[in-house]
Amino acid sequence: TAKGYETATAYLGQLLLDRQFGNCFFFGAGLLFHSDSSNLDKENEDVDWTLGAQVYGEYRFSETWAFVAEASPAVAGYGEKYPSFSLGPKLYTNRHTFAVVISNTQMMDANGVMTNSVRKFDELILGFNISREI
Repeated sequence: TAKGYETATAYLGQLLLDRQFGNCFFFGAGLLFHSDSSNLDKENEDVDWTLGAQVYGEYRFSETWAFVAEASPAVAGYGEKYPSFSLGPKLYTNRHTFAVVISNTQMMDANGVMTNSVRKFDELILGFNISREI
């Protein structure tokens, strides 16, 4: 907790299911709940919690190249107008994953993504992501 604030903690829960079809198509879906969600536009007067859904698809052209698309709409509680989504190509190497991301949100964690976006589908953001596996 922080001085002068009731609490600085919140709870996040996820139920995620995924399935692989053959060697090239991956699909996942799930539900997320955050007890005190946030994003760049949320006001103190807004509803604290958010219940969101997730859907994910990845098609691997080869062992190293894939195309990924995902969406995370808020289904109850706090949520902006437009569901968050992202898509783009992904490159897998021995210990790294490189991805070019086209999205309507700049949030990167489940808390921010599940609260939707104020950006319309024609106000996209271009990003780049590097992940390292240990």
